[in-house]
Amino acid sequence: MNAVTLSPNHGPQTGGTLVHVRGNNFANVTDLACRFGPLDGTNAGASVVVPAEYVSDTELLCVSPEYPVAGDVLVTVTSDRGVNYSSVGALFTIGPSSTVLALEPRMG
Repeated sequence: MNAVTLSPNHGPQTGGTLVHVRGNNFANVTDLACRFGPLDGTNAGASVVVPAEYVSDTELLCVSPEYPVAGDVLVTVTSDRGVNYSSVGALFTIGPSSTVLALEPRMG
């Protein structure tokens, strides 16, 4: 089971982006999850795990979490409550959250 591509492959730091995870050998089990974590995969404390929904053996859905810092993270998947994660992951870019300061024109 490997996560190969993400669509979209970016989202805001506040989370909430529906992400299509495409790969291979996904199983239709209740323990599916996506892990958003450091690119080197070594600092599990900086990882955020969210539930994943099975679509097919080549696609899962997950919602990007709120993440403490902007930047690139690696998305990997698990089907066994996080005991083992996929050896292949896909890059997801977390951007700083935006704030709307003004809208123009004000009328019209």
